[in-house]
Amino acid sequence: MFCLKTYILICKIGGFIFGKIDDTTWGRKLTFLTTLVGVMIFTAMSGLAINYPMFLISRLGAGIFSGGEMTAGWVILAEQVRTGKRSWYISFSQGGVAVGYFLADTFAGTFAAASALGWRAGFLANAAFGFAAYLIRIAIKESPSWEKIMSVKKTKGEGATIKQGVREIFSGQYRNITLLAFIGLAAAFFGTAFHDYYYEDWYLIGGITRSPLPAFTFTIVFYGFVLGHFVANATEGWFMDHIGTRKASMITLATVPALIAFWFVPIKISPVIDFIILFFVGYSVQTIWGFAPAYMPQIYPTRIRHSGEGFLWALTYGLFYSIAAYIGGIWIALNEWNLVFISSIICFIIYVVTMSTTALELKDKPLDFTEQLASTESKRKNVS
Repeated sequence: MFCLKTYILICKIGGFIFGKIDDTTWGRKLTFLTTLVGVMIFTAMSGLAINYPMFLISRLGAGIFSGGEMTAGWVILAEQVRTGKRSWYISFSQGGVAVGYFLADTFAGTFAAASALGWRAGFLANAAFGFAAYLIRIAIKESPSWEKIMSVKKTKGEGATIKQGVREIFSGQYRNITLLAFIGLAAAFFGTAFHDYYYEDWYLIGGITRSPLPAFTFTIVFYGFVLGHFVANATEGWFMDHIGTRKASMITLATVPALIAFWFVPIKISPVIDFIILFFVGYSVQTIWGFAPAYMPQIYPTRIRHSGEGFLWALTYGLFYSIAAYIGGIWIALNEWNLVFISSIICFIIYVVTMSTTALELKDKPLDFTEQLASTESKRKNVS
């Protein structure tokens, strides 16, 4: 568990580390492919580790590159997909998380079982998937938006200058954009940590009646959880594109009744009821994982897109998610499950209230619309 939490924390830092490199030097394609290769190598090393220090170092390396690869992928999609479908493409890309859950559960019960060698199979299979992904993604073209920024920097046309770096996400209008996004997403990821780490444990101990399900039934009903994740990622971005950003964020309010049912409805009444409850819990919480990856790269312009996204990612998902993961472990050790559920519900409500009232509207907006807003505001001030 320590290695898992370390990997999760370092993963967020990777998005921040590679953000400025992506924006200013390497570009979208090189950053994406380099980080993918890094994930592949360090994941393979994890499966081949001969002692604990080697395993820990391998997980640290995989975490750093994984964070860079994940956030770089969102940036590429944001800059390559046309307006009207951009949020959906980014959101749907996170559906791989659900597929990963399904494969992990399947492998854990077969050739990747927790045996002397079985645990290595999961890492080596993951590295093989990474190699296949590299062969597919190597054909990706460089982002025209980024190339345009680099062209201006090289030619200095008409005295143009391009301001880049993390400092820029706190200048001008981006200060408020960053602050408000931070408040909403920090609350969201604090709540999702309990979901990712501990909701399964609630069923393992038998829920409110402490009556655990048989192993086979447990696996089947948790496929409802996985299906809910996939459906959320397949739909949340679509809602952002079609009904608007703020309205789409309100879908996460479904977490409140879903978690109350998850909390108080006794297990073993019916596997069908368990499946349905877990589906809605998985769906409602995972809408955050459809919204956040689509929102972060679109609120910043091309010149600071990965820097801004990487910073938010490191601070909200990295810091607050990790804090919640450790706090949740303490609460569960003390059998304080009420704190887990109450904290989750409060965090999700804060997220919905913040994003539904302050989020930038992305529907039908061009890629760098925030720069156009800044230009319009500057002209307005000059006139007045």
